[in-house]
Amino acid sequence: MTDVEIYLQHLRQVFDVMRGDKLYTNLKKCIFCAPEIPVLGSYVSTEGVRADPEKIKAICAWPVPQD
Repeated sequence: MTDVEIYLQHLRQVFDVMRGDKLYTNLKKCIFCAPEIPVLGSYVSTEGVRADPEKIKAICAWPVPQD
């Protein structure tokens, strides 16, 4: 059994438990089997957390404080 198959099996178990407790997910908002996912303005991957490049561009464009 591959890592992806184990991952999918665990997801099924989680969703089965949730369904049993009348809890449902909005699959349009879910991301599965992705190498990187956006979370609260950052990106999370197996290598860690990094800032959103678009936000970095905006911050770099700020004027330098004077005084």
